[in-house]
Amino acid sequence: MHSDVLVVGGGPAGLAAAIAARAKGFSVSLVDSRKPPIDKPCGEGLLPEAAASLRALGVDLESCANYRFTGIRFSDSASSASARFGRASAYGVRRTVLHRLLVDRAQSVGVDLHWGARLVHHDSVAADIDGQRIFFRWLIAADGMNSPIRKSAGLNPIARTRGRFAFRRHFSVAPWTDLVEVHWGSASTAPSRNFPAWRAASRGRVPPPPNQARGPRFQKRASLPAVTSLSSATLPVPLTASPVRA
Repeated sequence: MHSDVLVVGGGPAGLAAAIAARAKGFSVSLVDSRKPPIDKPCGEGLLPEAAASLRALGVDLESCANYRFTGIRFSDSASSASARFGRASAYGVRRTVLHRLLVDRAQSVGVDLHWGARLVHHDSVAADIDGQRIFFRWLIAADGMNSPIRKSAGLNPIARTRGRFAFRRHFSVAPWTDLVEVHWGSASTAPSRNFPAWRAASRGRVPPPPNQARGPRFQKRASLPAVTSLSSATLPVPLTASPVRA
């Protein structure tokens, strides 16, 4: 099998790259060992630039369940600051919903999708995908923060800072603001998107559960009944240095 572009990784980045390559007239194959819809603990907020990029790819956010937000508020137990985006639109969209929109768009433009398939080996011209050999001109590594392709290319960072952890849970409550609220604590941040969802991120250690987050307003919101289970993930760490290849 031959393809101009082989994309390894079927998350939002890989799917967006595949759709963009098809728009330029390239034949594209995408492979991922997982099967859709692919979920991930994340903030689930699409800022105006992301929404505009998705529209340019032909992805219609208005066709799915979403909540528009107009800015961001940062708060701790003593103070808060906020800013709005102006006339631009930003959206809160569940990660699984966004993934389904991207998968549908990729299928409609002719991306050859290989779900539940694992890349076994690759070189500069071909890859073995569960017994099938795919020849390519360009290889796009969208296979996550522990990317084997990046590692094999010698592009892994030289140094890393401490890891971070993320947790997410959704709640059934009417939105109380049109802003994303980011609640700061001593060891974690907890962005509250008004679909609504709670997500905490911590550097170096697991953040407290939502009912232990600092700030009385956030404690009140986080004591509501949850409608999804608590999900977690290790977040990519900031890179302090990377090798440069001539």
